[in-house]
Amino acid sequence: MPWLDEARRPVGEVAEALGLDGDPRRGFACPACREERRDRARFAIGLRRDGAGWRCHRCGEGGDAIDLVAWHLGGARFRDLGAEDRRRVRAWFGAATSDVPVPRLSSPAVVAVASRLPREEVDSLWSTSLPLVSCLPGGSAPDARSARFLRGRGLLDLADAIADADLARLTPLPGGMACPPWWPAGRLALWRLVVRAWDVGGDAASLHARAVEDRPTTRDGEPMPKQLWPGSRNGSRYDAGGLFFADPAAQRLLRGNSAGISRVLICEGLTDWLSAATWCRRNGLADVAVLGGVSGSFPALAQVRWPEQPVDIVVAVDHDAAGDRYVEQIRAALPGRPLRRLHLAGAA
Repeated sequence: MPWLDEARRPVGEVAEALGLDGDPRRGFACPACREERRDRARFAIGLRRDGAGWRCHRCGEGGDAIDLVAWHLGGARFRDLGAEDRRRVRAWFGAATSDVPVPRLSSPAVVAVASRLPREEVDSLWSTSLPLVSCLPGGSAPDARSARFLRGRGLLDLADAIADADLARLTPLPGGMACPPWWPAGRLALWRLVVRAWDVGGDAASLHARAVEDRPTTRDGEPMPKQLWPGSRNGSRYDAGGLFFADPAAQRLLRGNSAGISRVLICEGLTDWLSAATWCRRNGLADVAVLGGVSGSFPALAQVRWPEQPVDIVVAVDHDAAGDRYVEQIRAALPGRPLRRLHLAGAA
């Protein structure tokens, strides 16, 4: 098959044709977890010496050139994609049976990056999703794996507060919803914990999901990413840069209303943000706005309409190289504003 001949090109050539940041020597940004780097000198993805494979040093995902394109276009490995996303991957490599204009490797063009998800589509998937307690025995969608994960993170004990503030939900189990093209049905069994992501103007611009396992793997034992953004539609992937997780107070802050807010807590990762936001709510800290972010979020803090009055800004990120980088990004985005850094127990 001609498209398989194209897919045997070196992974570095494929990554460059996709427009991934990096180069064959230093590696590339990862299309699975969206992390850019593993350290200051090298990008997240490393290439095999024979050029036929890749692996991300941040999330553990890897594979061949086909899987690299599959993650970029469909948000999963090729074998885990639905029929339509598989067709798009084959089309990218030059299949003739595509009704979507797709560049071949010889073209300098790259796969298009769409703008934000349409707000009505974000709202539609969110409205279809379920409260956390739905996974318990007797709930509307019993799921022992989800219940075990949420209980282990202490989130089931916080389920009422999470529901009151509408901070997080569970996507339905497979067969429980008609999936949009950017959220393949294959995600529904594993990446169930979902939160909304807000832009700097306070609009719900995307969704972000967390696997309900701490170390998700394929059936063959290969590691998979713990967190996912929406995939693609018609060869275009949606932009998730500069988005934040935000509790109700932080949503007001993003909309330019800082009344009653004296402190902003900035967290790294979905579950740390969710735990912190819920803890603040349960303990009556109405003056604290809790923002969460991931790689690509924090520089956008420069665009937030911060109040003129002093606000205490506390940064809670991991104490590792990535956390240090995020702190520097936050400092650069908020020049002149004092920051305090603390550590929250737990993992993303």
